[in-house]
Amino acid sequence: MTTFGLPCACILAEKRKKKLLILLDEIHPHWQRLSVIGQEVDSHFSVMEEWNTIQERINRALTR
Repeated sequence: MTTFGLPCACILAEKRKKKLLILLDEIHPHWQRLSVIGQEVDSHFSVMEEWNTIQERINRALTR
């Protein structure tokens, strides 16, 4: 039901399908403390390609 302290993809897809929120209690405390504030490494860094891939996979799972 969880992977690396996060809900599995099927749980995330189901919540998205039902327009439910992912509750902070469902996330492992490690990820709750994660901070991305710090020294800038690359001003051109983007996760949009990965984000779009994730969204496409979730959409495909919902249409099955």
